[in-house]
Amino acid sequence: MASDGARRQLDKVEEGWSQFRAAVARLTPSEIERETLAGWTVKEMLAHVAFWEETVKPVFVGWFRGEPDDAFEGWYGVTTSA
Repeated sequence: MASDGARRQLDKVEEGWSQFRAAVARLTPSEIERETLAGWTVKEMLAHVAFWEETVKPVFVGWFRGEPDDAFEGWYGVTTSA
């Protein structure tokens, strides 16, 4: 069970995601295809966020359990082994 402090942090994170999802829901199809100043389309940025949201949780859980971060092996040519 999460402590009160951890619960407050989790609630803040969920509130942020709720606001993010609401903003995304308001986008029109043409806005989703628009290129950002970074050179990516909004759709590409959303795909990037979705990838990291799905991928990072198991990595963090492993870290908190003291497990090795093998999940990064091969990502972007990164090797975590010494």
